[in-house]
Amino acid sequence: MKIAVITPYHVEPLDMLKRAHDSVAAQTHDCTHYMVADGHARAEIDGWNVRHIPLPVEHGNNGNTPRAIGSMDAIGDGFDAIAYLDADNWFEPDHIATLVTLHSETGADLVSSGRVIHAIDGTVLLPDGETGDGERHADTSAIMVAASGFSVVPIWALMPDEMGPNCDRVFFQAAMRIGLKHEHSEGETLHFTSRYGPHYRATGLPVPPDANGMTGIKTSKDFIRRMRALDCKDLMSRDSVDRALNHRAALPITVIVLADEAALEIETRKIIDGLELKLGKDAEFYFTTAEELVSDSDVSASRRNVFVLVFESVVDDWQSLEEFLGARGDLRLIYVRSSTTSENNTINAPINSFASAILVDDKSLHETYQQENRYGAGHVYVASTTQDKTERLSQFITDSID
Repeated sequence: MKIAVITPYHVEPLDMLKRAHDSVAAQTHDCTHYMVADGHARAEIDGWNVRHIPLPVEHGNNGNTPRAIGSMDAIGDGFDAIAYLDADNWFEPDHIATLVTLHSETGADLVSSGRVIHAIDGTVLLPDGETGDGERHADTSAIMVAASGFSVVPIWALMPDEMGPNCDRVFFQAAMRIGLKHEHSEGETLHFTSRYGPHYRATGLPVPPDANGMTGIKTSKDFIRRMRALDCKDLMSRDSVDRALNHRAALPITVIVLADEAALEIETRKIIDGLELKLGKDAEFYFTTAEELVSDSDVSASRRNVFVLVFESVVDDWQSLEEFLGARGDLRLIYVRSSTTSENNTINAPINSFASAILVDDKSLHETYQQENRYGAGHVYVASTTQDKTERLSQFITDSID
């Protein structure tokens, strides 16, 4: 099976590019390495055993254009499958062999591996990744697409530039939406260099100054969720993608979930999915952290009916969030709580002060809030089941919109 590995590069240091290339050269299954320069070609690479494609113009779209061009070249050269490797990542020696075996055994159009997440300095942050099951997400560098799945390859070129920071999720969801068969290997054969603050915070490490925030990712997530309702023709149309993005500001309801989408518990996921169905196409959902919400000045620019949804989770910086909510009277905070054990019955003062609605599991928690709140607990509702919570949230939101 002839395998091409496509690596886009931009201005990464030469030693980083060499690490990526060496990991491809060390594969136990032979493969051909394409390195595509996004306007900053390195002459040194001409001496390596690679197919070097320098692009004369810089695109700066997170490698999407170089991936598209490299993929088309590989398809034209008759390769049976295409794998991807970003310049700052690297493979274990059996990465390609594992994916080839998985494809051969299952006939899947797209196969993927698990990953180990590293800090910029190489330190291991998350040995099992943050979405290791490959169900909702597979990193670009973890993916291999067989010839039967080449129909998804044009998405690299069709993707608007604003989707670049989350291009892996867009590509993966596009593949699923057009019906490609996917299989995932549990082996962590990809080493991924993270530049995202949440990965560092999850490990308790300081976020380095050269790490990226989540700018652009919320937009991408909005689009991904909306893609589920698009048919294949719309998905592969740049005009339709642009229309979907431009529609965001016109939506009458925005629901901000203070949570990591990938880490949601099953019941919480069901509540949000049910709420999406209830509110329909008029509502926009996205996920963020309290810290990012406070720092994002555009979170509700030109928007009305913004609801902030918190599921019994710890917010590190309540003071900043309190100040933010106090200054933004148009934002409505909704708190969903399920714990009934005595040690968890303490009332969270900021929640009780700023929440427009609080959902609790039973009457005992309702009484606890009522006793703690001298203004009464008219905003506290009992919703014991997943369906009850979905119904109550939907009713509160629709009753509260302007």
